[in-house]
Amino acid sequence: MADELTGRIRTLSEEDAVAALAFVLDVEDAAQAEVEQLRAVEDRLAEAFTTTPDLSGIIRPTGTVTTGDLARTTLLYLAGQESSDGTRSLVARALDRPRREGQRDPLTIAIGGLVLLALKTDVELKWTTSGRWSFHFRLKPISDTLLADILGKLWALHSGDPGGGDPSGGDPGGGDPGGGPAGTG
Repeated sequence: MADELTGRIRTLSEEDAVAALAFVLDVEDAAQAEVEQLRAVEDRLAEAFTTTPDLSGIIRPTGTVTTGDLARTTLLYLAGQESSDGTRSLVARALDRPRREGQRDPLTIAIGGLVLLALKTDVELKWTTSGRWSFHFRLKPISDTLLADILGKLWALHSGDPGGGDPSGGDPGGGDPGGGPAGTG
C-alpha cells in the first residue's frame, strides 16, 4: 500500500500536490490572516538558509525546483513517517479528494510556510540573539534523507540561485557583516 501511495504522490500535478499538502495540514480553507502568517514565514527562509551554522555541510540547494516538487517531496515525507499511520491515511485521503468549486487556488498559498508547518516537529525557524532568522533542528538532518532533500529543495526555491548560491553563509553582496541591512552604514 505504501508503494502505491508513493507512486500516486509522485504523479501529482503541481496544483494537486500543493492542494493535497494544504489539505493534510488543514490550511486549504485558511483565513487570510493564516495565509499571511505562512507568507511571513516564507519571507524569512532565504535569510535562514544563509545564517544557519553548518547547514551547507548537511544540505545544498538542489537544482531547479517547483512548488509542486517541494509539495510532493513533503507529502512523501509525511506519508513515510514511521509512527504515523494516521498521517499516511490522511495523505491518501488528500489524494482521493476532489477539488471543490471556488476553493482557494493552492498555488497562492506560501509553499515555504506550508513545508515548515509540515516539518514543525523536526525543524523550527527561530529569531537568533544576533537578530537574524535561523533554522533550529530537533534532530540534525543527514545528507541522504528525505528531510535533507526537502530542505535542499526549499533552499533552491528560495535562494534565487538554483543549485548554486553561497552555501557557506557568506555575503557576496557586500552587506553589513554586523547583521544590519546592506547600505545602512
